[in-house]
Amino acid sequence: MIDRIEIFVTALSARVQRIFSSGAYDTGPAERLLGKPVLVKVYADGVVGCGQIRPISPGHFVADTTRAWSPQSRRSTAPLSSASPSSTSKRSTRHSTCGSPQSGGARRARHRGARRHGKALKTPLYNLIGGCCQPRIPLEWSVSMADDFATMIAEAKRAVDEFGIRVLCLKMADRRGWRRDVANFEAVRKAVGNDVMIGIDPNTGWTLADALSAVHEIKKMGSATSSSRSSAAT
Repeated sequence: MIDRIEIFVTALSARVQRIFSSGAYDTGPAERLLGKPVLVKVYADGVVGCGQIRPISPGHFVADTTRAWSPQSRRSTAPLSSASPSSTSKRSTRHSTCGSPQSGGARRARHRGARRHGKALKTPLYNLIGGCCQPRIPLEWSVSMADDFATMIAEAKRAVDEFGIRVLCLKMADRRGWRRDVANFEAVRKAVGNDVMIGIDPNTGWTLADALSAVHEIKKMGSATSSSRSSAAT
């Protein structure tokens, strides 16, 4: 039984702006609610679960917004109140169908990213998803696309030099074509050196031909990894 839900809209210390192939992400100025991340705490059966919603609409393919999620999370208490934190399958089904016509409709229409995971089993999450693959996960820094090399290089070097980040993720699928993506990768690689791992994330913005061509060229420069969203759009 869910006792209560607490919702917090965060105030960030700096404005975050990113350009993807599919749109843009902007946390906005300090005085604007739209774009601010939302933190949610769910109290149920003596267990406290925490979650985060990163609203990146409008201007992106994900429908989440701060204004939409705050009231949606409050209204979600009633339909979920009968679910035990330990009943994983029931909980997943309820969340996955919450906005579908079969579930009665618009309680959380189009907002399919919400999941609340309990701590009722008192075990690390990796035990529920196949086991621990590595004891430490390196922090990754996402580098936005830009009109010029200098902007991307400056952001990449700030991550490496100021914060000690050793894994970068370059946004790709530039409007100027995959060759520009390769040139961006080459410029950043030269700037940060070979000891930094660089991932690539076109956000499904490449065709299959683009993906094959770009990856072929990028592989020559080493230390590149493809993210889960690097494949071509279908």
